[in-house]
Amino acid sequence: MTTLILIAAIGPRGELGYSGRLPWHYPEDLKHFKETTFGHPIIMGRKTYHSLGRILPNRPHLVLSRGAPDISKDNVYWFNSVEDILSWCRDTQCEKAFVIGGSEVFRLFESQCDYAYITHIHRAVVADIYFPMELLQKREIVEQTQMGPELTLIKYGHNQDVTAI
Repeated sequence: MTTLILIAAIGPRGELGYSGRLPWHYPEDLKHFKETTFGHPIIMGRKTYHSLGRILPNRPHLVLSRGAPDISKDNVYWFNSVEDILSWCRDTQCEKAFVIGGSEVFRLFESQCDYAYITHIHRAVVADIYFPMELLQKREIVEQTQMGPELTLIKYGHNQDVTAI
C-alpha cells in the first residue's frame, strides 16, 4: 500500500505561490523537499508541473490534467483523474508518493493523504495562490522542527477520513 503525503511550504495566510513561482527562497526548505521526495513519485497539477521549469531527478512526475498531455518527456506521466494516479501507485507498488500541488490538487488528494509535511514560513508575502488551510484543521501535529528563524516544519498525522489505496 502506498503512503500518500502532502508536502508544501506556506506563509502565515496560506501563501503558496505568486506568478507561477515560489514567493520565497529558503535553501534549507528546498533541501528538505529534495531529500524527502527523492526516489518517490511526486503528484502535481499541470500548472505546478510547468512552474518547476525542469524535470526533478529520480522522481516520477505524475501530472493531473483535464486535457491531453502537452509535453512528452521521460519520467513524466499524465493522468485525467485522481483514481488513475492512485491506480498507478498501486500497480507500481511505490512505497510513498508526495502530493506537491497546486492548491486544487491538494484539495483533490487530501482525503487520500496519510500525512501532511508543511513548512510554515513565518513571513507574509504577496501571493496569488493559497494553500487550502482548512485541510490541516482535522489533522494532529505529530512532530515539529525549527528549520531556521523563519521556518518551522510541522508533520501532521493521519487524517481521520483517509481511505486506503
